[in-house]
Amino acid sequence: MNKKVQKGVITVVLSSMILTNTAFAASEVINKSETVYVLKKDNDIKDKTVSVWLNSEEDIKGKDKSNLKNVKNLKTDEKVENKNGYIYWDENVKDIYYQGKSEENIPIDVKIDYYLDGEKMENSELKGKSGHLKLVISTENNKYLIKNIGGKKTKVYAPYTVIAALSFPQEVASNIESDDAKIAKDGKNEIVTSVLTPGLRENFESILEDRQMEEFKSEAVVEMDVKDYDPVEAYVVISNELFQNEADLETIDKLRDGVRELEDNSKKLVDASTKLSD
Repeated sequence: MNKKVQKGVITVVLSSMILTNTAFAASEVINKSETVYVLKKDNDIKDKTVSVWLNSEEDIKGKDKSNLKNVKNLKTDEKVENKNGYIYWDENVKDIYYQGKSEENIPIDVKIDYYLDGEKMENSELKGKSGHLKLVISTENNKYLIKNIGGKKTKVYAPYTVIAALSFPQEVASNIESDDAKIAKDGKNEIVTSVLTPGLRENFESILEDRQMEEFKSEAVVEMDVKDYDPVEAYVVISNELFQNEADLETIDKLRDGVRELEDNSKKLVDASTKLSD
């Protein structure tokens, strides 16, 4: 991976969120799972790669709706052709892994703005600088429907959770503070993690009080003092998995508990993301 591009924001989007794809077969059901990897530098998208896993109890034979470009099979050297928006499979295997490039917009936009001593700067411009650094991690939900609620047209947002994690060397960053994130020391580093739910507060604002929506936020602010700063990577996972199990979401309290649990376990994202980066 190009190190200059790598020093940006890496967004890993889980689940079938960009593409509304379904695999069809003559007899058996073919399950489809997509993971979308988005690489950003200074808030500009540099790459969108989609990894797809097809699996079935029988050999996979059928057509797979896809708008991916430059598709390649990840387990063989076999060329994969996308014909008029479909990939046709006639394989004697129960699992297929392939990858391609996406031109679709992602449902959640994640942006990180940096302010050194009050002056807005790009992450790449901060190298070697010292002072008081403020990071603003903001998210925007672009996936919604317009519904008529109480005689008023209202945006109803699709529910997603955004887990953001950054790791700062202690010799570079100190006095890290945030009301919107958890901060933990891990050896020589300080780990900052935050769980955001863009659009969720807007969905509930007419039926819940502010105190009931404290966990539902779309922005996190982190401040610290830095010395000879070296730009770090931010790892972000966007998922709708929390909202898939209806049994776990019978009450608002259970939803809030789920967000808290995600935040408590988000440190694992740093470890996994570091391995992915390597």
